[in-house]
Amino acid sequence: PAPAPAPAPAPVPSPSTTVTLSPSPAPSPGPSTAASFSTNTMGASKARLFEFVDTLTDQPVTGSAARAVHSSGGAAGGVVSEGQGYGLLIAGTVLASLDADDSDRQLVSDLAYEMFLGWRRMCVLSAGSGSCQDDEGFECGGGQYPCLAHWKFGDDLTTIIGQGAAPDGDADALGGMLLATMAVEDESSRPTWYDEMGQWAYETCKQFYLSSTVASSSGKHRIVKLGSCWGGWGGEGQNPSYHAPGVYRLCKHFMATHGATFGKPSGEGASFEGKWDQVIDTTYKMFEADQCESTGLITNWAKVYEESDGQTLTASTGFSGSGTPGAEYGSEAARGVWRVALDYLLFPDDAQEALEFLEPVTSHLDRKLTNGNWAEALDIDNTCLVETVHPSWSWNMFMAGTTFSSLVAPSALSSTRQQELIDAAGQRVAMKSIEDYYSGSWIAIATMTLNGDLSKAAMKIGLSSASTDTTTSSTSAESITSSVTTSAGTTTTSTSATTSASSVTTSAPAAKVFTPVDGGDDRACRGASTSDNSNSHYSVVSATSIDACKGECIGEAACVGIEFKGTRCEIWTRDGGIQASKQLTGYTCLRYDYPIQVREGEFLPVDGGSNRVCRGSSASDNAASYFTVQSGVSSLESCQSNCREDASCTGVEYHVSGRCEIWVRANGPEASAQVDGYSCWRFEDGSTSSEREGYWQMLDGSVDRACRGSSASDNSASYFTVYYGIASSDSCKMTCRRDSNCKGIEYHTSSGRCEIWTRADGIQATAPVTGYTCWRFIEEVAS
Repeated sequence: PAPAPAPAPAPVPSPSTTVTLSPSPAPSPGPSTAASFSTNTMGASKARLFEFVDTLTDQPVTGSAARAVHSSGGAAGGVVSEGQGYGLLIAGTVLASLDADDSDRQLVSDLAYEMFLGWRRMCVLSAGSGSCQDDEGFECGGGQYPCLAHWKFGDDLTTIIGQGAAPDGDADALGGMLLATMAVEDESSRPTWYDEMGQWAYETCKQFYLSSTVASSSGKHRIVKLGSCWGGWGGEGQNPSYHAPGVYRLCKHFMATHGATFGKPSGEGASFEGKWDQVIDTTYKMFEADQCESTGLITNWAKVYEESDGQTLTASTGFSGSGTPGAEYGSEAARGVWRVALDYLLFPDDAQEALEFLEPVTSHLDRKLTNGNWAEALDIDNTCLVETVHPSWSWNMFMAGTTFSSLVAPSALSSTRQQELIDAAGQRVAMKSIEDYYSGSWIAIATMTLNGDLSKAAMKIGLSSASTDTTTSSTSAESITSSVTTSAGTTTTSTSATTSASSVTTSAPAAKVFTPVDGGDDRACRGASTSDNSNSHYSVVSATSIDACKGECIGEAACVGIEFKGTRCEIWTRDGGIQASKQLTGYTCLRYDYPIQVREGEFLPVDGGSNRVCRGSSASDNAASYFTVQSGVSSLESCQSNCREDASCTGVEYHVSGRCEIWVRANGPEASAQVDGYSCWRFEDGSTSSEREGYWQMLDGSVDRACRGSSASDNSASYFTVYYGIASSDSCKMTCRRDSNCKGIEYHTSSGRCEIWTRADGIQATAPVTGYTCWRFIEEVAS
């Protein structure tokens, strides 16, 4: 999410790690620029646009058609440029992808214009002060307005809350304006808004270059800043995910081809081609310096330097903003993968650097999908800058939808395996409905990326001639009906494919799918428990392959799953389905049923998690009514997946023997006891979990200081709660943000001990203790 801007964000007080790259290495043979990949497992972009509009937007200004995208969470709330940019991007892309005779084309055109009017209003309101575009001069509206809007407004789309522009929202809005303009320019009767939006888009490209990029000391590089008012080289800070090479290349193309129409002077557009090339080149050098070669991951935040040779860029950690850990692959960083994928989809013949960036991400995803199941965690390479990964990456759509986008680009994988990966990715995204701003936006963006509509848009507006691989997935979709009314009075009801469970009207699922039971591999199917293997549960047939076995199941109306080994195929027809499995080498157990709706959220370790059994309100509170027991569960991840599928689950306890407790106690496990071999995890549902806005204040320098109450000797145990095994001070801080009573934290690095301070008057003093840090949390409450 967009940072709460500050001219000089404070570095995270942790040791920096630096990675240096040699200048301009000779490129090794990269992946093929053959056809992109797409999937038909996730439904239509148009349906997601209408769902997005219904859920997140309104027209708050009396007498104006301007449409506002309302945000929430993190540094957001109100109307932020990031969210408005997403809305404009989604609408512009869908418009560009539609056929000329699509029955909803006029509606989508109206929505794109309304999103643009919301964006333009934000720019107009930013003319007063604080835009940091005065030095270069305002480019929009005949020089009256800055083209880059303040980053935050009230829900009324009138009140300015946060000043200065943020380039992530600016780039997404630019992409939407450019795609929408190019989508309609060849129509025999252009929309009345064509000249208005085209002129504003052209001028915004120019303003972005002038106000949101800065040259290096040698002049050989030009990097995108953290916004018009802050960020840049070295300690001024960088956010790799803000960099959008596809949009910069789109600006280069549009300015060169439309300079005669919109340029001032008319020929200036061509003069910007070399300038944009320098920005694109610097962007990919920055990515190369920050990206982990073995995992493909990048950091949320970084510091980027140009070395004395004027050719080499280096990156380091030790910088953060907007409350997200700097050295994490998290909610900020994951967007960078999509922004590079966009470059490939728009310009497949020009973006070799994009393929080289996306290749290790796709290879990483290949390691994370087994029998249709995504692993709970991504890999960390300790030699790289990325130190942690945001929890529950595959369930949080701002992580999954963005990371999955690498799968559209060809890679070293076989086409069969890559199609399997993108089909599974599509199924995961399709499970979700748009209910909140950040994840919801990325559900819509991921849909139009993975289903091929972005690539289709590029072809329709003449940017590329790349073809898209035909998908082979047999997963069908359920229908979603959404009604949208625009300011032009256009009302439409559109039924399109999606497998998302949504608040709008849906029909029953149209197709069942095979899913692994406890991982699937080396598992034999069982009934109610690991010992329940009655021959009445199944029939045995011969099959030459597991696919043939699946075919036998699909042909049997009562089939609920299969067990397969060699040529032996068990067709399970038990009324209660397959509820357990047993470890047996060489066997595969798959359940056959309609896709289960799973919940977003994350699992948090209780008292460190490891070697802990779950308890209720105290270490002795272990009522049998708090949980149900499942046996034969192959792994902690499978136990946690079972919890996600149970709407009443609030946590899990797991033992290596395969015993899985699904906790249904209303407040979840609040305590634990030490027992070897067990682990205890609390589940926080994504729909209810929230992090408070605010900032961290160092106390007495913070480092080597322990927190105290009213004086250095005031250290009552009633002031705080202790958590053990917390991986970092950032994780400790995150725990505090989620506790409405938390006033600050004390953290001990070597032990992972985290004190959550809830003393009414907060932390007022400290004492010198080596290895500890003390931080006060200052909550910012929206007015």
